[in-house]
Amino acid sequence: MAVIPLQARCANCGAEELLSRIAEDDGSCPFCQSSFCDGDGFLFLRDVLRADIAYRLLIRSLRDLSAPRIRLRVLPEPLFLGLAAGVPWSEGTDLPSAVRSYLSLSTQTDGVHTDPRTDRTEEVAP
Repeated sequence: MAVIPLQARCANCGAEELLSRIAEDDGSCPFCQSSFCDGDGFLFLRDVLRADIAYRLLIRSLRDLSAPRIRLRVLPEPLFLGLAAGVPWSEGTDLPSAVRSYLSLSTQTDGVHTDPRTDRTEEVAP
């Protein structure tokens, strides 16, 4: 099964590019040549590469946990909602409506996220 690659959108021209290609480049949009970040381009490229690798490792690990010999099923909803709540998405990001509704019900302050379904709170990674 192929992994759907992570993509990002240039805030300047709106072009979309694979994170893996951005990590191999110089930190500029290949379409409009504007820089993707102000400041340290090395740290930016490190974070792009790290996000792409983490994504692939997460998928591989979850796939391994779904093997027939494993008697455990990872629930997809907390995974998706955790990503939606844990990342400060840009204004105008198209999140699925179920995720958007969940986020509007939840609260997040000072790194603590409250799940509106259970009132359970937990630390949100910085």
